[in-house]
Amino acid sequence: MLYTHQNTAMGHPGIAHAYFPSNCRAPADIDDDNLHTDTSDDALESLSTTGGPTQMTYLLKKFRLYDICTDICEHVLCKSCGHLAQIRRLDGAIQREQRSWDTQFFAIARTEQQLAPHHRAHVNILRSYAHHLTLLLHQQIILRTSDAANDEDVLRWSSVRCLDAAMSILHVHAYVQNVPELQPYQWYNHGLGSFHAFHATVVLVMMCQKGLHQNRKYAIGPALRDCHARFAGMGHLSPFCAKAAPLLQMLVAQFETAGQMIDHGSEPNRRLQGSLNLHQGSGTSDAQRHTASSEFENNAREDSGVAEVQNLLNHDPPVVNDENILDWNELLAEIQPQQWVSPAVFPLEQWFNVSNNER
Repeated sequence: MLYTHQNTAMGHPGIAHAYFPSNCRAPADIDDDNLHTDTSDDALESLSTTGGPTQMTYLLKKFRLYDICTDICEHVLCKSCGHLAQIRRLDGAIQREQRSWDTQFFAIARTEQQLAPHHRAHVNILRSYAHHLTLLLHQQIILRTSDAANDEDVLRWSSVRCLDAAMSILHVHAYVQNVPELQPYQWYNHGLGSFHAFHATVVLVMMCQKGLHQNRKYAIGPALRDCHARFAGMGHLSPFCAKAAPLLQMLVAQFETAGQMIDHGSEPNRRLQGSLNLHQGSGTSDAQRHTASSEFENNAREDSGVAEVQNLLNHDPPVVNDENILDWNELLAEIQPQQWVSPAVFPLEQWFNVSNNER
């Protein structure tokens, strides 16, 4: 587990599996107080399958997500063209993990507010990471060239999954930032949480540039602007946010420009030009039609706080001019998909320097 954690932080989640194979079992999902020297394996198993979250729940579920991340790296990101069957399989694995959290974290507590603060923080960190994995898995379809996106059913399915995941990441980022009980966990937003949020904004803007989800602009725009405001406010505490905030401002300007083009009847750039190194290839012709319930839309109906739309609308959109527009196609063309796995391997410094040169 130590090797897995270290290598995942370095952006290489599969190394522990390849070089340090082990057949030992994972720790039991129980509290320390329930551990006794004479406790049988059957008793441990029974304790692990009953009740709510324990002191070990977050760690065990996070490592299951690490395993899924390893599979995504090996079977999708490292292939010249990720097979649709693998993408479906891994998407299902992510959703099963998400359902397992609801089963355990809310076995006793009926609402998130009834959870202890550390469990509230943990379940939201798990959510953000799972949604980040969803973006890693599906953005390879969304950002492909035209030859790889011929199947409109698959494109529609992946675009909905990316929309839900990206908006949910921004919601978690805002939630952790704004809830008073979670202030001790701001270290997460100062680091990995903001990297996930930055990834989400890039995917949202690129989808809108391609003309996808134009009917969701009323929610996407405020969420992007509010995310930029949070990054700007955390710059003195977070080196990542300090460098990413100017890039986010340009991304929001790009989003506003794409929206203005569509509002005035212009055709947006639906296909990113150049070689994106994002698994170009032919689409799968026998794909079945997918239907995906929108988690973001469901949450919006159930929770008026999702995306904090009323609060977000108070932010003025950035002024759109040529100085705020970067050639994101060129930047994306130089990045490998594996570099989105971790901030440790993401070329933020390169992007930051390019943005400074453009000013």
